[in-house]
Amino acid sequence: MPIIFTSGERVDSYDRVAGLMLGAEDYLVKPFDPDELLARVRRSLGRTSERATTESEAAELMDALTRREREVLSLLAAGRSSKQIARELVISPRTLGTHVQHILKKLGVHSRTQAVAIANHAGLVAGGGDATVLRLARRAR
Repeated sequence: MPIIFTSGERVDSYDRVAGLMLGAEDYLVKPFDPDELLARVRRSLGRTSERATTESEAAELMDALTRREREVLSLLAAGRSSKQIARELVISPRTLGTHVQHILKKLGVHSRTQAVAIANHAGLVAGGGDATVLRLARRAR
């Protein structure tokens, strides 16, 4: 699901960079022309369909993860916070961060939300996967 940030308050370059690093597809500063927004949405949707991960591709990507990385991803998909995951798996927050970095690299994505979407396609998420992705996307705002 492509995410496009729009803001009239956070217009500095570091805000735009932060939004893109969080996984946004694009970042528009207000005021903007409605036609420009429409063009950017269409472009983002086109890119998304090109990158759509099939179930078999997602399952292949999931095979690259270790058992522990799958556990971390499953808990992320369940909507758990980093603190909750670290506590539940009895690991430090720093170790959790390392696991998340490895997961993102192995799956070839830039955000936790994208990783959860792949987990959903692969069937790692037991029900409610789309709701989890939406919840994570909202949390990223």
